[in-house]
Amino acid sequence: MEKKPIKNKCWAAVNKNGFVVLFTDEPKRNEETGKWEGNLYVNSVVYAAIKDIFEKASWNWEKEAEYFEFGPKEKEN
Repeated sequence: MEKKPIKNKCWAAVNKNGFVVLFTDEPKRNEETGKWEGNLYVNSVVYAAIKDIFEKASWNWEKEAEYFEFGPKEKEN
């Protein structure tokens, strides 16, 4: 039996205080608290990669949450 490669899928956003947060599903912005809310996703390797991407792109609270997938490239048939 062939093992399928694992893909890491998550949503990422930046809270008003500049903290990057990851979620398992699309988060909702809470204007009162200045935080994104949803089911948290915890993976230190993925977090470091997304944090680096967001810093280089000057991502901030005003931007919408983004969906990411990390993993091996799928083979084309």
